[in-house]
Amino acid sequence: MSTVAEIKEAVIRLPERQKIRFARWMQTQIHDRLSDDEMMGIAAEGARALDWREMESALRHSLRGWSKYKPGYFVSLASRRGR
Repeated sequence: MSTVAEIKEAVIRLPERQKIRFARWMQTQIHDRLSDDEMMGIAAEGARALDWREMESALRHSLRGWSKYKPGYFVSLASRRGR
C-alpha cells in the first residue's frame, strides 16, 4: 500500500474536529503561491523564449526564398549597379 493511501485511510478515521485541524495544518505546509518577483522572473523567461522563437521563425521564413539564388548572384547585381 502506498503512503498516500495510508494517509487517506488515517484521515478518514480521524474525528471531524481533528480532520479540520489536520486540513489547516496541511494548508500551512503547502506553498502554492509565488511571490511577485518569482512571477515576474517566470514571465520574463517566457518572454525571452518567445522572442527567440519568433526571431528564429522569421529568419527561417526569410531564408526559404534564398535557396533559388545561386552563390554570387547578389555580388553580380551589386557590381552592375556600380557601373
